[in-house]
Amino acid sequence: MSEDLVGKRVLVEFDTSRWPVHKATYIYEGHDAKGYWVRRKDGVQRYFLREDIASITLALDQSDIPETPH
Repeated sequence: MSEDLVGKRVLVEFDTSRWPVHKATYIYEGHDAKGYWVRRKDGVQRYFLREDIASITLALDQSDIPETPH
């Protein structure tokens, strides 16, 4: 994951076999060797392990997609 996403809205798609949410949008804050730091619209910071994530991409649509279980 590129550091040029820091501070931008990203669409996170989860591995649904490991996580009960299909996808959600966050503000990307960075990553380390084990996972990704993101921030929800309400300001709550989250950390997801790499194996829980299917993909992280720049969100083309700026609407908020909350963490809703599928």
